[in-house]
Amino acid sequence: MIVYDLSCPFTHHFEGWYESSETFEKLKEQGLIECPICHSKEIKRLPSAPFISTSPSKVTSTSSSSLSESSQHTLNNIAAKGDFMEILRQQIVQLINTNTEDVGSLFAETAKKIHYQEIPEKNIRGIATVDELQELQEEGIEILIIGNTDSSEIQH
Repeated sequence: MIVYDLSCPFTHHFEGWYESSETFEKLKEQGLIECPICHSKEIKRLPSAPFISTSPSKVTSTSSSSLSESSQHTLNNIAAKGDFMEILRQQIVQLINTNTEDVGSLFAETAKKIHYQEIPEKNIRGIATVDELQELQEEGIEILIIGNTDSSEIQH
């Protein structure tokens, strides 16, 4: 397996795991790789230190007692970071949901009305297509793409 850091035109960063670099290129050419946030298929690889797992069985069969001390420390840090990141994500989602109005699929239309002062200014969140997002940016309307903020995903 090979892991790539990827990005879309909206600078969403994510990671992809592939059998090989050839598999990645083939999937990209076929339009089968897309941004998990905005679903753009314009994906590019970011510079990164490659991670290649040549034998999954070695990784899963290694016991913590046979790991070097530094390897165990690294694994512990990764696990702690994952927990921290999930807690942070939940807190951010809760903050966003508390301080914004969900306008759903009317996001682009509502953002324009706010921008052109047709309605009072307020914090909104919702859903928009890639084309709508590009149009908002072209009109100088600042947006922040954050992905799904469905409060049912927050674990209390």
